[in-house]
Amino acid sequence: MMEPDLPSANPVYGFDVLNERHFSAPIRQALLTGRKTSTPPFELYEGGKAYMLVKPLYLGHAGEVRAGAAGRELAGMAALLIYCEKLMKLPGSDPDFYLKLRQNHAGRQPFYASHHHASHADWWPVLFRLEMELPVGGEAQPFLLGVAKEVRTADLHILSLLLVNIAILVLFVSALVELLAAAGVEGCPAASG
Repeated sequence: MMEPDLPSANPVYGFDVLNERHFSAPIRQALLTGRKTSTPPFELYEGGKAYMLVKPLYLGHAGEVRAGAAGRELAGMAALLIYCEKLMKLPGSDPDFYLKLRQNHAGRQPFYASHHHASHADWWPVLFRLEMELPVGGEAQPFLLGVAKEVRTADLHILSLLLVNIAILVLFVSALVELLAAAGVEGCPAASG
């Protein structure tokens, strides 16, 4: 059973995930251990990327369904489809942040990376890029979440600092010229006038 029942998902009804090589190992691991596991990320039939969290469900003493009771009679599997695009949409996040997800021990290539959204500051040169990568909590999802931000000249508000420094320099030079003129230093433009 799949919820929500979307017409775009009709072609995948009846798909045997246990005998498909991409899903077989993590599902068998979940069945052996009784613990939830995640599949490697995959392309969806309707477009986009996702991964599944799977958890075996077993019958208890009085026929109730329980999770994680390895060795008991298997009642079925619960599977949760995680859409990478929806997972990575953080409310109120800065569009200049780059987000990526990658498997913990599967090289440096991310299986999901957010797209850069053009902004008004894109014409400023990039000074440096700040990056950080942290593991997503939990052993069922062995992923690393990466966050990056390109720091541009506009982010440092250099123009306003430059204008303030120029104003201070002009004041300092005019005060120095007046001081030199008052002291009668030869060659000073204020002293000769």
